Amino acid sequence: MVEYLCNHGADIFALDNEKNSALAHAAMFGHVNVVQILLDQIEKRNGGAEKALYLLRLQDRAGRTPLHRAAQFEYVEVKRIISFHENLLVADYPPFFFCEKRSSSWC
Repeated sequence: MVEYLCNHGADIFALDNEKNSALAHAAMFGHVNVVQILLDQIEKRNGGAEKALYLLRLQDRAGRTPLHRAAQFEYVEVKRIISFHENLLVADYPPFFFCEKRSSSWC
């Protein structure tokens, strides 16, 4: 269902009132397949790698990232997938890339 929605125009970059993305919600509830599908879908889209890294590092209003959420509830497989994707993406972009593209909070 998630893949169908992604392929038919669902806004996978939308945030709720607490600044949680669909990725953060999937991580918070331990939905391994949904986390994988969302990361794959984000990376396929135009500018996807940069946007995926942004969502992986995006903090909610309480300062938690999707990785923090997965760790909070001890979802080991979700933590592994998120860490794997983040490490791959960081290797593709030098640190200064995000400093130039984003606000100074990235630096």
